[in-house]
Amino acid sequence: RKENARTLGKTRDRRTHGEGAPGCKTKEYVAWSAMRSRCKSNPLYRNRNITVCNRWHVYKAFLEDMGRAPSPAHSIDRIDNNGNYEPGNCRWATRTEQMRNTRMNRFLTHDGHTCTIAEWAELTGIQWNTIINRIRCKWPTERVLCEPIRHLPSAESE
Repeated sequence: RKENARTLGKTRDRRTHGEGAPGCKTKEYVAWSAMRSRCKSNPLYRNRNITVCNRWHVYKAFLEDMGRAPSPAHSIDRIDNNGNYEPGNCRWATRTEQMRNTRMNRFLTHDGHTCTIAEWAELTGIQWNTIINRIRCKWPTERVLCEPIRHLPSAESE
């Protein structure tokens, strides 16, 4: 009986925050759980030695540091993709923000500003695939980002 009481106490202690109960899992609890799982079982994380800091092995501490996600569109993101899950290296980010923070992104620097191709496309109004094609054609960065787009005459206007 003492064994059962000890086991029951541990189970109750784990759920005191009330956010991990079946059918009641909050967005933050799901993010915390998935983060821990990724670091334990995903080779892309394990092979790069990406870990969860000791403090964040406790959900309450994670929630204390990260706070609630600002919206349903936000999920956890590591600022430095080679860094660990820890305070100071994690934030709540939208899908767009996360896609701009991947190891696969290509960055261009022009006039002292470094941005992803997607960001330059937004800033210049030049489509991202046009920027990529210009890079492939070995255009200098200034020409890639500053040369206006030439619109070819359509067949209708001839």
